[in-house]
Amino acid sequence: MGVDTKVYFPPYVRVGDAAKVMGMLLGCKGHFQLFGTRNKDGYAEVEGVRVASVEGVPECARIVVESPRARENKYLLWHYYADSIDGIQKGGKGWHEIIGGARALNMALFVGMVDFFGGKVDFNDCDSSEVDYSVKPKESIWGHKFSPEDNALWDEMQYKILAVKPLTVADIAKYVDNAYRN
Repeated sequence: MGVDTKVYFPPYVRVGDAAKVMGMLLGCKGHFQLFGTRNKDGYAEVEGVRVASVEGVPECARIVVESPRARENKYLLWHYYADSIDGIQKGGKGWHEIIGGARALNMALFVGMVDFFGGKVDFNDCDSSEVDYSVKPKESIWGHKFSPEDNALWDEMQYKILAVKPLTVADIAKYVDNAYRN
């Protein structure tokens, strides 16, 4: 068992939206895709991003991001129910979790995702600190405590996803000292 970095998302965060933000942070290209030819409504489409079920494990989904920067490709599991946050058992309470190796890229990626949605990041799941970074939903880029279904708020979220800037070398370098080394 290795040292991991964990990110926790509030209940309203959808796996598909999280995957799109992850793709944008990793440098994938995004565009606004119309629902149909007679419609001005659409959604954020991010190239190289997909979400798939995990056969035999309905509690998880697999997020796959094929980044244009090949070294940053990601294959991570989305856990629909996090076991604990801040030492409080949250299983079944709706919080979601992604776990990745305690590497600087994962830390920067998870911080960027929490900046967008709100949530919490634990840089090292083997130390005494359970939350090293957090953002309240109202203080996040999205700025709301819900995911929209349609209308103006839906469009707002889609365009905010498409406005996410890729992580820079400097963004990742901030976490090198926190990264686990063998």
